[in-house]
Amino acid sequence: MVFALAQPFALIGLLVGFATAGVLRHLAQAATLRALGSGLPQPSLARLGLHPLGILAACLTGTGFGNPRPAPGELTGPRRRLYVLSGPIAVIAAGYLLLSVYHLGWPGESLSGLYLPSDVLHGAPGGGIDAGGQTVFTAAVGMIGFGLTALLPIPPADGWYLWNPPPTRLTVLLADRSVGAVILLLLLIVPVGDSPPVHQLLDLIGAPLLRA
Repeated sequence: MVFALAQPFALIGLLVGFATAGVLRHLAQAATLRALGSGLPQPSLARLGLHPLGILAACLTGTGFGNPRPAPGELTGPRRRLYVLSGPIAVIAAGYLLLSVYHLGWPGESLSGLYLPSDVLHGAPGGGIDAGGQTVFTAAVGMIGFGLTALLPIPPADGWYLWNPPPTRLTVLLADRSVGAVILLLLLIVPVGDSPPVHQLLDLIGAPLLRA
């Protein structure tokens, strides 16, 4: 988000997108848990699962990641995967819905065809753009970026918990001692070539979503 300081409405959009994504991820997983069995413990609303390093990543790169929210032991197989996936999928779907609102509300603009997700996360589009459209567009891209990042198979991202790795020394080091969070942060901020690896992945997967 620091790259968007010169574009206040883009900055507002990224802040709104990140905060909304964190809340929506929590609500979607809580609702899925409730639907799968009322006897299972519900995630506390007081803990929305925003990892401190994920917040730092959002400040530095425009998108971040949440805290680990492992599936309860009572959930196995497809029910477990449904619970884990519900958060990221809900965020991506909401981001895409907000992108549709942008296209309907500002039909004269074509920002989706001009910018990659990584451009938007770094504060594009620039000046001369309608403030409302810029805010809605960047919020939508921020949410899509959050949801896609959550699917990465690196703890504390939700994607790590899709395959339920056995408790080995490596998995404990990655998940329980925040080594995975440091790795994920580095993948978000350290350029390899022109941009960080996660941003390259977001451009590869997210660009077709923006232009659909």
